[in-house]
Amino acid sequence: MRALNPLTSIVCGFTAWIIVLGLNNPWVSATVMIVALVVGMATTRNLSLIATTLALSLPTGLSMLLIYVPFAATYRDGLVTAGQLSLRFAALIAALLAALTTVRIPELVKALQTARIHHSISFILGSAIQFLPQAHDITRRMRDACRLTGRTPHPGNLVIPVLVQVLYHGGQRATAMTTMGLELPGRRTVLRPPPDSTIQKLVRILLPLAAIILVIIV
Repeated sequence: MRALNPLTSIVCGFTAWIIVLGLNNPWVSATVMIVALVVGMATTRNLSLIATTLALSLPTGLSMLLIYVPFAATYRDGLVTAGQLSLRFAALIAALLAALTTVRIPELVKALQTARIHHSISFILGSAIQFLPQAHDITRRMRDACRLTGRTPHPGNLVIPVLVQVLYHGGQRATAMTTMGLELPGRRTVLRPPPDSTIQKLVRILLPLAAIILVIIV
């Protein structure tokens, strides 16, 4: 996966969303979900992708059952509708997670910097992508700090320190970007750009177009 440009992974995930939402077929949703889970497991070499997909999809599936089963024309119709919507949601989550598991955040930031988009937008996207991993790491460190001081970590003594640290790191990144000349005009380059072949560039253009054509035809 190191030879795969991060933008190619993101486009593949976006293409999967186009297919799932555009075709709106349970067999298509099931196929996309299975492929995404296999790719994710091959990348992570563990069952974390399956566990995360289930953790996010099960509450939604239960909500679908509560919404559609009691008010459907028949009990069977409600189950079918809830099942199809739950399967589609699970496929979307699996496709998104599979695309993200093949992406390394530093490589994605580099790819955004070398892409033909404004550098300030690249910085905003890169910061947004880094927010959740950084917040998770800060929360873990704050929990460890609470345990070392003999306190039991809970939301009451974690929320404020985590928010302060997240804002602090965001300010540090902004200062660093200003020092590096973020606001200066001109093209941005990186010392070691992520791999990006002509084939991958074509894939990022042709794959979404093929998905849109498929949705229109079918």
